[in-house]
Amino acid sequence: MMNPLHTALLFICLITSGRGTPYIVAECCPKILSRREWNARATKSVTHLKNQPVQYAFIHHSAYPSECLTKASCAAAVRSFQDLHMDTNGWDDIGYSFLIGGEGTVFEGRGWDRVGAHTKGHNSVGLGK
Repeated sequence: MMNPLHTALLFICLITSGRGTPYIVAECCPKILSRREWNARATKSVTHLKNQPVQYAFIHHSAYPSECLTKASCAAAVRSFQDLHMDTNGWDDIGYSFLIGGEGTVFEGRGWDRVGAHTKGHNSVGLGK
């Protein structure tokens, strides 16, 4: 699930303060669909990022499931990622900070201020998409 334009907008248009609160720096920023809006499961536990702003933004590309083209199918794909990460991998939540659907919707994963499970050895210093 990746749209290069929306990926660039997400990380260029939004920056974080020392408290992890996003500041909108451009009108072009995409809306981020909250966890509640895509019916995320409750997280098992939370570890907050200690140092913000983070040093890195990691961008991952997925070939599974196949590209989604509607908000509903992309929300279902995000839920399937969360199920895989929690039920199969045994993680506390979905691994990514944010996800971007094939139709351009940005989905909140762990969000701005929580340690992800996306890049072993670098989760505490970066956000993963």
